[in-house]
Amino acid sequence: MRLLLGAHSHTVSSSSTYGDTVQHDLNSYDVLSDLECESVREQIYMSRDHWIPRDETEEFFTLGAASYLDFYMAPGPEEGYYSKAMEQNKLLMSTFGELLERVRETFGRIVQDEAEYAEHLALPGFHIFLGQRLRSLGEAHPHFDQNYRHLRWPAQLDPAQMYSFTLAVRLPEAGGGLTTWPISFDDGPASDTHDWRQWVNDVTRHVRPTDHDYAPGKLTVHSGHTLHRISATPWTVPGDERITLQGHAVRCAGRWLLYW
Repeated sequence: MRLLLGAHSHTVSSSSTYGDTVQHDLNSYDVLSDLECESVREQIYMSRDHWIPRDETEEFFTLGAASYLDFYMAPGPEEGYYSKAMEQNKLLMSTFGELLERVRETFGRIVQDEAEYAEHLALPGFHIFLGQRLRSLGEAHPHFDQNYRHLRWPAQLDPAQMYSFTLAVRLPEAGGGLTTWPISFDDGPASDTHDWRQWVNDVTRHVRPTDHDYAPGKLTVHSGHTLHRISATPWTVPGDERITLQGHAVRCAGRWLLYW
């Protein structure tokens, strides 16, 4: 089944200029219209049998494999991430292929270079938060996106060239976004044996964060090496949802590879 995406959105203007430096900033780019966001949401619900429950609340799901969850949650990465990625990728590409192509093209314009999906890894997929689970989002631990360090790559990566991105499809009435701290992964302890969680706790107690609002249809791109977490939802109303497309991009052997 194909998404009802209007061709005009391939050329819409962006909130930021393509080619802007986003390594230490957070920028947003138009990808979907409001009508197209609703079409994507409808397709997500038509694929509900394939949603993966992610906790005991039955109000947090993904549609797609996620390295930060599946690589660590099963007896081994082959079973937990790679096999699930291949299974879910078929559904994502057949149902959301047009959307994924648009995201790939948009990211390519942002970095002014070719971008492609990493064939052996999970495609960007969806976070789905419902009901009261939305109220606990602010309890997520601040972190740096480091999952690429544990995945298989065809060649050596350039860790200095890494991005994370979110495309909001539906947000709660109170809004949603990303909370960041002006702290880079390179600012952290030099030793891998240091208690990173304690260091992050110390940092976040003394450094003021910034909340960045998402907007439906906009692709938000930032350096995953900036300390961040999902923003809190201060209040909810019945029927609230938070649905976003999530992914990462790394530079590998001169190519930008996108995955989740």
